[in-house]
Amino acid sequence: MYNGTICLETFVAGVRNFATYFRWTEEDELFCLRASLWGPVGQLFWDQGYQVMMADLIRLSCQCFGTSDIETTKAK
Repeated sequence: MYNGTICLETFVAGVRNFATYFRWTEEDELFCLRASLWGPVGQLFWDQGYQVMMADLIRLSCQCFGTSDIETTKAK
């Protein structure tokens, strides 16, 4: 589950690892990502509508919740 409190890039990399191993389609990968979003980041998905694509969802999530820079900042 992803709720915006950990590095988004790390979470997405984990989803993509499963997608590669299980040979998911982009639709399968997007389904898994959608089902894993909770809290504010989940609301972002619902605000964008059901037809949002994987790349758009990741881009918007990174803009709103940051990237690996957040993880680095929190560690300091």
